[in-house]
Amino acid sequence: MFKKIITATLLLFFLIPTDISASEYIKSYDVYIKVNQSGILEVSEKITVKADGSEIKRGIYRDFPTKYKANGYNKNTTFNVISVTKNGVSEPYFIEDHLNGKRLYIGEKNTYLDPGVYTYNIKYKTNYQIGFFDDHGELYFNAIGVGWNFNILKADILVELPTDVDKNAINATGFKGSKDSDKKTLQPLIKENKVFFSTQNLNAHQGITIVVGFNKGIVHEPTPSEKWLRFIKQNFISFVAGLVTASGTIFVVAYYYYLWKRYGKDPKTKGIVTNYDTPKNISPAGVFYIANMKFNNKALTANIISLAIKGYLLIQEERKRFSKNVFTLKSTKKKLGDDLLKDEKNLLYEIFKSGNSFVFKKSEYKKTKKLIDVLKTDIKSYYQGDYVLTNSSLIVVPIAVSVITGIASIIVGYPVIILLIVFNIVFAKALKARTLKGKKVYDQVMGLKEYLSAVEKPRYTSKLHKKIPFSLGVYEKYLPYAVALNVEPQWSARLKQYLDSTKQEGLYNPAWYVGNLSQFNSNLAGGISKGISDTIASSSTAPGSSSVFSGGSVGGGGGGGGGGGW
Repeated sequence: MFKKIITATLLLFFLIPTDISASEYIKSYDVYIKVNQSGILEVSEKITVKADGSEIKRGIYRDFPTKYKANGYNKNTTFNVISVTKNGVSEPYFIEDHLNGKRLYIGEKNTYLDPGVYTYNIKYKTNYQIGFFDDHGELYFNAIGVGWNFNILKADILVELPTDVDKNAINATGFKGSKDSDKKTLQPLIKENKVFFSTQNLNAHQGITIVVGFNKGIVHEPTPSEKWLRFIKQNFISFVAGLVTASGTIFVVAYYYYLWKRYGKDPKTKGIVTNYDTPKNISPAGVFYIANMKFNNKALTANIISLAIKGYLLIQEERKRFSKNVFTLKSTKKKLGDDLLKDEKNLLYEIFKSGNSFVFKKSEYKKTKKLIDVLKTDIKSYYQGDYVLTNSSLIVVPIAVSVITGIASIIVGYPVIILLIVFNIVFAKALKARTLKGKKVYDQVMGLKEYLSAVEKPRYTSKLHKKIPFSLGVYEKYLPYAVALNVEPQWSARLKQYLDSTKQEGLYNPAWYVGNLSQFNSNLAGGISKGISDTIASSSTAPGSSSVFSGGSVGGGGGGGGGGGW
């Protein structure tokens, strides 16, 4: 007898929800769902609660999801409240947006409930809950959501289909449990056009999802135009953003192509000029700018070497075993002559305005940066416009369109902003072009580059080098331009072959350079050029400004949500 009592007690314990000791719970939750031929659901929820003021102070709230995504687009449902009663009497309520849907608050903010049992009846309509497939229609509906904070002792769900439904075509099942549960634990009762589900003892945050299938034709399936109108209505911003993204991207690409075809090409000339002389009144830095239509530290290096060869400064290199070599520029105090161009004069003044020497080092990065800025400003003021056109004003419109398109693409979920940034960078460079004057100089410079880079022995005996007999003077005259045109290794190789052919011992000690040279290096100029350029780059950056590290389930379907007390 004692064992029977213990067994009965344990059985009762496991049948009752685990939190039955909680003072507030839902005694019964009855859901009636009428499926209309229009596809709209008329839903009535009858919720009987026991309240003691712990959570249910003024009344209850009901959450109803309405916002869904499919393939990145909105596919929302509706939630239209018809009436709300408490114990059969109309009850005040208000609705607020909440997370992915609506929250219905039942009761008044300043009216509190006495402890007791209350029955709430919520009637509402919801649309776009029916799924349409090739051979059937389907209601996949989270009739009791997993968001409820209370245990539910008993739950009944009744689905009423249109009367002309094919009774033999009705197929139904249900899922009971938490959101992670997908077991088909509910077997419905089907009678005529009605499907009935019933269960007991749901713990807090457990719910019921039902699936009811029926023959096609008894519920209106939206036409393509109706689907399209719904899509536009629910995705208007995304739709517009999509149009802007597509049309904007096409416009930017097409417009840039048009600009490039019209403005981004050099005017036609006779081609490379083979007189192999240096351009008149154009410094090595100017040659670099005209050849590349941009400015970088190589241009500064070319002008420094030019000033050194002309005798206005001395380049001193101090070799370091465990760090970069240190380059120092020392003034020779030579009187300024007519061989200096304006940008060279300004650069020389800037180098020695604070003393007779200038050291490239990180602690003096501001001075190095000032050198770069002074020369860059001069080069652009002398050559930009007359020789090179940046056409920067032409990119204002495509950049503005790119910004708008980029924002729209983020909204629509297919960001093309990176692609647009790449397009703008590429075409901003591609739109640069030389003027007729600049193109003629460019042709001459390319002829000079051909001369400076002609290293193969058969070409040394050709017309290229017969016109200008090679000598140390010729080597140094052209060296700054070889640096500017990035062919100083080839030009220095030409010097080595010249020294070998004249049976000189190979010691080349330029008067403008002081360093730890033990013997001639065929790429001396290249080494100096690279060393100065690297030093300029490192010493023009502030210390510390760069790093050294570089199936179905519970909770599925429409409806759902949950609720609680407030």
